Amino acid sequence: MNRINRQRQVTLSCNILPGASQAAVLAALDQVANDLHMEPGYSSGRAGASKELARTGYYFMVAFSLTFIFMYIVLAAQFESFIHPSRSC
Repeated sequence: MNRINRQRQVTLSCNILPGASQAAVLAALDQVANDLHMEPGYSSGRAGASKELARTGYYFMVAFSLTFIFMYIVLAAQFESFIHPSRSC
């Protein structure tokens, strides 16, 4: 019996066909897990490369958002206008 953090676990592992998307496969697995309506005490989660893919996507969106904020601040400081930071009056 396999355990993680002193809890029983079942591991599902597979190979993805060439040209397939790992994100699409994970979305389908999440949908199946949600459709199971598991009882309290049961849960599903990701491990390994799948967990890293989710973490990478999250941090990419954070970096992308911060880029827009930083560029807005730079333009606002350069043109001295927070309302219209891309043109000077």
